[in-house]
Amino acid sequence: MQTLADAAGVGSVGGYNTPAAGTTDWHVPLNENFERIDGDLADIASSIETALSGMNTLSNVDVWLSLIGSDTDRVVYDATTYGGTTLAQQVQNAFSAAETETDGRAIVWVPAGDYNWDQTVTLATGDVWGPMFLFDSDAMVEVTSNLAFDFKRGSNGFGLTNDTRTSPYVIGGEWSVTNGWIRATDIYRGFVAPVRVSGGTIAVEVLNDDGFCEGWTFRDTVYDSFDTVIKFDAQSADQSLLSNLTFRDFQTAVHIASSGQNYTCANLTFENPRSGAVGMHFESYTTGSIYHPIWSESAGTVFRFDDTQRPSVIDPDVADEATLATGYEPDVSSGVAWQQAHLSPVINDGGPTLKSPVVRTDNYAGGLPAQVEAAAADLPDGGTILVPGSQSYDWGQTANISLGGRDISLVMPPNVKVNITNESWALDVSGHGRFGIYGGFWFGNDNSVGWIQTDVPNLDASPSEVRGYGSGHGIKATPRTKGTYRVYDLRFIHTTNDGAASDVACVEIGGEGCAQLFISHVETENIKCGYRFTASIDEFVGMRLSAHPWNDGAVFADTDASVSGTWFNSKWEAPGVTGSVVFDNSDTSDPAAVVEPWPWGGDQSIELWRGTKPRLFPDTDTRVASAFWL
Repeated sequence: MQTLADAAGVGSVGGYNTPAAGTTDWHVPLNENFERIDGDLADIASSIETALSGMNTLSNVDVWLSLIGSDTDRVVYDATTYGGTTLAQQVQNAFSAAETETDGRAIVWVPAGDYNWDQTVTLATGDVWGPMFLFDSDAMVEVTSNLAFDFKRGSNGFGLTNDTRTSPYVIGGEWSVTNGWIRATDIYRGFVAPVRVSGGTIAVEVLNDDGFCEGWTFRDTVYDSFDTVIKFDAQSADQSLLSNLTFRDFQTAVHIASSGQNYTCANLTFENPRSGAVGMHFESYTTGSIYHPIWSESAGTVFRFDDTQRPSVIDPDVADEATLATGYEPDVSSGVAWQQAHLSPVINDGGPTLKSPVVRTDNYAGGLPAQVEAAAADLPDGGTILVPGSQSYDWGQTANISLGGRDISLVMPPNVKVNITNESWALDVSGHGRFGIYGGFWFGNDNSVGWIQTDVPNLDASPSEVRGYGSGHGIKATPRTKGTYRVYDLRFIHTTNDGAASDVACVEIGGEGCAQLFISHVETENIKCGYRFTASIDEFVGMRLSAHPWNDGAVFADTDASVSGTWFNSKWEAPGVTGSVVFDNSDTSDPAAVVEPWPWGGDQSIELWRGTKPRLFPDTDTRVASAFWL
């Protein structure tokens, strides 16, 4: 018992009675022992559950959970208040109500409780614009149907579409299944983060008919007792992120039957594998890195690589007698601090939460920008501005917010559309304090200067997408003092594609720079410049970033100052693009290190770096090439 308690981080347990020899009431001390054992086990279980609930990586899970209990009409729909004899029926009915009232731009919520799920909830996500299903961590759901969810792209998408408005989110809950849990066909950038899923054959199956299935996120989950836990059988599994996952009692934990570029995994733990089990099976060519996989049993195979192009493995922790890899051997490295992505705050820190009180924009007069300004003025000690679900909003002027030392967040459901028509900044945020912005599809005016201008020292930016601003910026920041910036889980599309690369950027950091800058799971497309740093960054982590520039002379990252940190898994896919550069370090002698970049130019040459060569893993002296390497 003490060994179990130590493993769970619980203090001293025990103190159990031993009946004296010859006693006739020996059952009394033994019954006391049973009571103490029950109490000790409860303490251990509580410690384990606390550890599980604290596993959230840098994501918006806690943002959405923070909304529960607020005035969330047309934002959060409690499924248990809708008709139906089982939870599956109630969830379907709740979403139907959200679809009617907000065009699906809302969150379906399931509170704590024990539930039966007796039918597959089937949704064409392109028709309903990417639903979010949010379950309390103590929602216990028993699935007796073949699947819990069957997601299809729907009529608003088309083959090869990369539209995040069709992305489903399934977050929270403990699920017990008999067969499968989620199947998704032609779905781009899904987000899956339950607490636990147990039993069955395949937990999550991502399939391909005629569309991309890229950019998926799996995080913060225990999967138990599956033949195969996660399977990609699609055209492409590119740009996926797996972090903080535990797999128990499995035959194959992750099966990638697809090709994959920029595949990033961190903190994957494999426990109690079945006979002949494989942790991750890569059938086709895959680039990327797997950070700190843990295999606790002295049998089985952690990785099977069937193709010569395979991910690198960094800091593996594999039990004696187990096999690290079969097939082709990966590049393996250990003990180098700047390579250890699994130690980074991007993986281990929890996401932001929302500060109370919460005020709604629809309680104020005027258009949405004016409502946002009025709501901010009504938060003298800081708080949260909530935009209700709606098919779309018009945004015709700059919203000016002065923090004055406050912590203010602007949040809306992830699939709300904002049509920006003014030619100045959408938001101009200034002053000391912290500003957060979460959710929404922000469609900019190509003639506008940019999305957000700010000088705040602390910023969290995680909309679903920022589109437009061809001649401007996504985020242009000149922090007045050094603080923490976090930009994550979003896409910049057609941002900066019309301006000169030296004049624009999806994310630009100047001013006094940042004490910490974390950029995670960000995609950029049709751009001239992804990132520009003109001031020093004391601690930098760039994790699972990809770019499809489609513009001659484009630059992934332009660094003009000292940056201490690492780019982990950066993809630069630029076929037909002339004169492009991945890391332009011409104006710095101290750039960030680079782990497992993936540049590809087809028949066009790409400069991996210009100016100062960064530290590279795997190392190469090949600065200019016409195809992917490393």
